[in-house]
Amino acid sequence: MAGAPRIFEKIQHRVMAMAGGGIKRRIFDWALKVGRRAATLRRAGKQPSRLLKLQHAVADRLVFARLRSCPHAAEIVVYGEGRPYCSALVALDGEAIAEWAADNGVGQLPFPKLAAHDQVRALIAGYIQETNRRLPRWETIKRFAILRRALSVEEGDLTPSLKFKRRAVTAKHRDLLESLYDDESATTSTTGPSATA
Repeated sequence: MAGAPRIFEKIQHRVMAMAGGGIKRRIFDWALKVGRRAATLRRAGKQPSRLLKLQHAVADRLVFARLRSCPHAAEIVVYGEGRPYCSALVALDGEAIAEWAADNGVGQLPFPKLAAHDQVRALIAGYIQETNRRLPRWETIKRFAILRRALSVEEGDLTPSLKFKRRAVTAKHRDLLESLYDDESATTSTTGPSATA
């Protein structure tokens, strides 16, 4: 766990360095404002205007996709609409986590055991904590769960063109998502169930 926050500190510095100054920095700041406006409207139960949706799509391509990119996660599904706090399902990237596991002495573990391993949980928790530092308190992820299998087309998680099917994954793991809200005392930490099938 001692190494995980340092890794994500480097990622944050790299993203900020990529933003740099001048036009890139202005685009970065604009994207954050657009994201906050869209999130505020959605939390209030309102739909963003067409212009705001278009701006958000552009901001997502230019900036947000880079901020979301945990090198060890294929997808991080944030859930929290109508809930007291945000939670997340984390689907690990099979190749990236296998490489990390080999470098950290747990490469012999099969994927389901690796997904449930404390070192992997600490790695993902470090990433989530780093992300939380950049977010307003009400947008932070308080609890998360790591899925014990990789996402696949066969399981209905991805389209044939490998696009993520958010609704299908959240429906399939509804019980796990609900369990992240069972213990209200855990709202101040990124802890909770570590995996599911």
